[in-house]
Amino acid sequence: SYQVVDFFPASLNDVPTFMTASPDGRAVFLLDGRNGSLSRMDLFTGQRVASVQLDFQPKYLLYMQDQNKLAVSLSLSQEIVFLDPVTLRKAGTIPVGSSPEGISVLANRLYVAEFADNSVSVVDLADGGSQSRFSVGFGPRRLLATDTHIYVSNYLDGSLSVLSPDQLGVIQQVSGLGRPLEMAFNQFYRRLFIADEQMAALGVLDANTNQFLGHVFLGAKPYGLAVIQ
Repeated sequence: SYQVVDFFPASLNDVPTFMTASPDGRAVFLLDGRNGSLSRMDLFTGQRVASVQLDFQPKYLLYMQDQNKLAVSLSLSQEIVFLDPVTLRKAGTIPVGSSPEGISVLANRLYVAEFADNSVSVVDLADGGSQSRFSVGFGPRRLLATDTHIYVSNYLDGSLSVLSPDQLGVIQQVSGLGRPLEMAFNQFYRRLFIADEQMAALGVLDANTNQFLGHVFLGAKPYGLAVIQ
């Protein structure tokens, strides 16, 4: 019916800049980049049930389902902090490069987009956090893992870097975008969709060939997207 079925306002003191949901759909996590806080909201009651003050300008939040942890990138302290998803208590940190933003996990490796260094860090979660780093495009901000590749949206040069989980480095560079940011993947049609802020459009990539197919123009800047399979 495309009708709103419920509405839960955030706390009056919060200005959420990023949100993700738990895999079971029972809770959402609201990240406030302005005041450096993270909150957990129960979706059955609409109440905030836990919160933590992180400071250091948090940028991105990922629920690592296999590890049962939250990972948050902290831009000012240049680290990834891990949290218990229920209590939001800290469960460890990993230092990374300058201005970390997007995070993704594939094959027990943590990938971190380092915006100011034009690089991606790869942390082996099964090997005591051993780390490697390689260059991508200019201004990487988001990563998305499919079943075969990891895609990096390079915000400043309008490109995507394509990574392989079997290799430490860029295997392909895709150009033709303006200011790419958020991405979503359709498994059935093998299409990667990219929110392009500069073009006010949705970029479409063939994930089988990594060929950029063009834009679907929206007339306004897209800030988030999701694929309903």
